[in-house]
This record gives sequence, C-alpha cells and structure tokens, in this order.
Amino acid sequence: MENNNNNNQLENFKNNLPTRALCTDNLQYGLKVRPAEEASTKRYIQHNDKISNRWIVFDCDYPNALEQADFNNLPIPNIAVINRANGHSHLLYELESPVYTCDNARRKPLAYAASIEYTLTKALKADPCYVGLICKNPLNRHWLTYQVRSENYTLNEFGEYFDIETKPKQGISEISRLGRNCTIFDLLRHWAYTNFVHYSTQDAFFNACFQQASSFNQFITPLSLNEIKAIAKSVSKWVWRNFDLDISNKKFSSLQAYRGKLGGSKGMGGRPNTTTANGKPWELEGISRSLWYERKKAA
Repeated sequence: MENNNNNNQLENFKNNLPTRALCTDNLQYGLKVRPAEEASTKRYIQHNDKISNRWIVFDCDYPNALEQADFNNLPIPNIAVINRANGHSHLLYELESPVYTCDNARRKPLAYAASIEYTLTKALKADPCYVGLICKNPLNRHWLTYQVRSENYTLNEFGEYFDIETKPKQGISEISRLGRNCTIFDLLRHWAYTNFVHYSTQDAFFNACFQQASSFNQFITPLSLNEIKAIAKSVSKWVWRNFDLDISNKKFSSLQAYRGKLGGSKGMGGRPNTTTANGKPWELEGISRSLWYERKKAA
C-alpha cells in the first residue's frame, strides 16, 4: 500500500477534475459550482464530468473496507479516502478509458461499466443508494488518503476478479448510477421502434422521446434533465435516421405479395387460390372451396 507522499494518483485525480466542479466543505450547506482549482481544496468534490466517467467510486459505510477488498481477492482501488473518525471510506477506481454517457456515446461500454459497478457494489457491500455525484476529496487533508494502485483499470480487467452480473434483478426505482442510463436507454429505444411512425418531423419525435424518457425516470435518485435529454436525442436521432417508414412499407408489401404468391402456388404446397379464372365455381355447386379443390385434385 502506497502512502500519501507518492502523489502520482492524486495529481491524476486533480488534472482530470471537471473544469467547474460541484463541491462543498459541509454537505448541510449544499453544493456549489466552483473552478477546479478552488473546488480541489474542498472536502467533497465532483470527480467525473457531465459526459464521461473516469472514476467508479464506492461508498463503504463500514471500517476497513480497503482491507476487506484485498482479503476477498477483489480488485483494489487506485485511491482510498477514509474518514478518520469512523473508518468509513470512498474507494476510487480509475478507468484507462473513460466511459461516456453523452448522446452519441457507445452503449456497450456503458452497459458493461454499469454491470461492473452493480457487481462490485454487492461484493464490497457498498451503499447501493450512493449516487456517485461527489466523493470525499482525496486532495483534502481532512481525510486519510491512501494511493493503493498506480495502474488504471480496463473494463475487461474487472472480469478477471469476479463473474460480472449483466442483468441486475431490481425494480426500476432501485437501479442506481450508470445502470440508470442503460435502463432508460433500453426502455426508450423499444418504445421508439414502434412509435416513430406517429410523428411527421424529427423534432416532434424527439419531444415525444424526451417526454417518454422522463416518464421512465422513476429512480430513487433520478437522472438529471440534461442526461434525459441526451438519451432522448441519441435514441430519436438513431431511430429517425435508420427507420424509414416508406421503405418499411414497401418491404412489407413486397413480402406480403411474395408470401401470397407462394400460398397460391399448388406446386409449393400452399393454400388454394381464393378465386379461379372462372370465378368461384364452388359457390355454383353449393359446396365449400376446400371440397371443390379436393374433387378437382382427385379428378
């Protein structure tokens, strides 16, 4: 375990702070937005920016969480920030490549990171309701800070320590942090696939997606308005660009015509035609269509 004198990870933490970060010295007085240099002096600070997650942080409301992670062969954090009074801590894991949450972000890395976050929260017995917006500031000497690991993590590396649960079995209100983005994205895209046909313009479709995404945002700690807008923009833009109603209708009509042709072909073993070149002779004979074709076949 490295001590506080080796400041490589702390420099990395400071250099990657948001340009303007939420911060405070006392949570009872709320959060304020300050330039990174000023925010870095506060006890609590926003560690990720609005569009990406470089740090995955876990709130461990019990003493010796760092030792427990090591003892149970779990991945050790890059930085551990510990409350001197009760031993409770925030464990900070730095990613080699940030996971983006903006409207044009790749969804697979985000979903995988959410699953890692969910699985490691359980393994560490960390607080599942921790929002992940701010953390104990490792740059502030109010806390006891340890720099534990110098190498950043790749997402795949976490899979070497434990089996990653990809589908948390939770009610929607219980899903937290990165899992919220993935959940709303999946719910919204399935809604959009079948409802885009009702909108004549992309702007109208975006507004509908935004309203629908807002209705899905029923978490204990909801996503912010900007995050909901980003998801709605991503889904509406992709669906509008890739789902062409005219082309879909033409493909459907062609498919139906092709199936009808097969169905009416005796050689293909399909259903008999509903009419013949002479109309409907079974009606003149007062028998059913199927019986008429049976007799014709036997003749």
